[in-house]
Amino acid sequence: MNLMLMLVLSLMCYFFAGGYLKRLKVKNYNAALLQKTLASACFVGIGAFSLSMSWYEKFAQLVFLGLCCGAVGDVLMAVAKNKNRKLTVRSASFGVGMLVFLAGHVLYILGLADITFDVFKVGIPYAVAAVLLSLLFEKKQKVDYSCGRRLKGGIVGAVIYLFAVFLMAGCACGAAVYGFCPGTLLFAIGGLFFGLSDVILTSNSFGAYPSHNKDISLIFFYYSGQILIAFSPILLIA
Repeated sequence: MNLMLMLVLSLMCYFFAGGYLKRLKVKNYNAALLQKTLASACFVGIGAFSLSMSWYEKFAQLVFLGLCCGAVGDVLMAVAKNKNRKLTVRSASFGVGMLVFLAGHVLYILGLADITFDVFKVGIPYAVAAVLLSLLFEKKQKVDYSCGRRLKGGIVGAVIYLFAVFLMAGCACGAAVYGFCPGTLLFAIGGLFFGLSDVILTSNSFGAYPSHNKDISLIFFYYSGQILIAFSPILLIA
């Protein structure tokens, strides 16, 4: 019964995410915020079911807290998208949202490291390589992390954040290598999706070629990643 409810929540998550994109496209920002909040509540709900069902309580708790951070970050990012708000409010929402997401990545990394510390054997080199490739890609996208020099040290913050998200994704791959089971495999795929979504996010937020199609790709990879991560605790095998 719980598994069926989790699957229903997954479908609802995509439904509300699609609603968010539709409202965002027509600039109905308040409705978009509601749709995104509901979409995020769905993956948090999946995480709550996983927490109640998983034998690995510590891992499930860290995953659930990471999902909660993701949901809070989503709300803040939706506010940052609202062009009817003052630029200072939008910038503050974006910055705080990124910090909340960063906290979520740290929680995910702690959970993965609790499975086996060997995850860092894959996580660290993966993160270094992925950050370098991302910066090369975003150079082609003419990404300006300083926002026209309104923000000082933007590139430093971006590198720190990208390193964190790719360290999480790399550690997830490491968990799938050194502690392979359906749960770690799901987390690894989710981590890869999360990394892709954040590269698209920075490109669409600070690059010279923002588009609604990038928003669609971002939302698909992001919510797919969170859903897979939310399911992972119940599929861990000792």
